[in-house]
Amino acid sequence: MALAGTLDELFKTLADEKLKKAISYLKSLAPDFLAGEGPGYAGRTEIEGEEIFALHQIYETKPPKEARFEAHRKHIDIQFIHFGEEAMLTAGIEGVEELVPYDEKTDVAFYGLCAGREIIVAAGRAAIFYPADLHAPCLDPSSGRNLVGKTVVKVRI
Repeated sequence: MALAGTLDELFKTLADEKLKKAISYLKSLAPDFLAGEGPGYAGRTEIEGEEIFALHQIYETKPPKEARFEAHRKHIDIQFIHFGEEAMLTAGIEGVEELVPYDEKTDVAFYGLCAGREIIVAAGRAAIFYPADLHAPCLDPSSGRNLVGKTVVKVRI
């Protein structure tokens, strides 16, 4: 089941050492980590080779009508917001139609929309998505379009 909260809250609830290492990495980033970068920025940091790595990005959120559920089989996502705010939809994967088949290389499959819950993730907060969690990130929150700076740490299962 997806989790959301501050890095300290999430760290306290986790038992898995690789997930704790990923959270510790996020906690080590300076508050202005993405300062000086603009929309379209994308970067990658190896934390523990292919076992744990981080994808950094800056983008504008999109309207909820553009939501697309995705899920991963090899990785757990920890999505941390540096600045801005976004809505993320989440739902269980069981019984939801796979629209775009799983791609082994990119570790992603896309699914049809279904009933789920909305999580608003603001600066300084994160969401964790496990393989059984469909998630549709990068959506406009109720406050409207936002510029978001995010790091997604991928933790191999």
